[in-house]
Amino acid sequence: MEKFINFLKENDNGGSHFTKATPADLNKLLDLGKGHLPKEFVEFYTKFMPKKDVKIRDIKFFSVNKIEELNSFEVPGASLYLHDFLTFGVVSQIEDVICIDLKDGAIYQCEHSLFADPNESIEFFLESINETVSLPINHDNITQCSVKLADNFIEFTNNLIDNEWVAYDDVFQYLADMFQ
Repeated sequence: MEKFINFLKENDNGGSHFTKATPADLNKLLDLGKGHLPKEFVEFYTKFMPKKDVKIRDIKFFSVNKIEELNSFEVPGASLYLHDFLTFGVVSQIEDVICIDLKDGAIYQCEHSLFADPNESIEFFLESINETVSLPINHDNITQCSVKLADNFIEFTNNLIDNEWVAYDDVFQYLADMFQ
């Protein structure tokens, strides 16, 4: 995690847009994580929490207060949170959310319109088969209909540092390729 923090310090005026989490922020984050946040994720937010939305490459990272708001009241964050995904950022140009899977720590890009209602199925049209795919919204189908960016937070941050991570501009094309 120190590698990522040092990268941020070098690229953000010594880290001027970040701060150490207060005990209240840390407790809030741990509560949101339902006891399943990876230690590296907690370490990052403990030592170097964004003060407000902070863009790193194509990703906007959020403060703990914004994470709470997104996962409690806004969609798709609130819809995904019901199925053990914690939204902590967005792809800045397209507003797809970046989530951590609370079951295994993997990082996903979730298309914002697919998960807009926690009570409705995941639906998308596949031109290749000229058919609408409809799946019940649950953890397994969310992982199937999202782009896995990394197996864990360390891999995700290393990819950001190395500029190897590229956001998918069109998750629907990704899904079309997956469902063929």
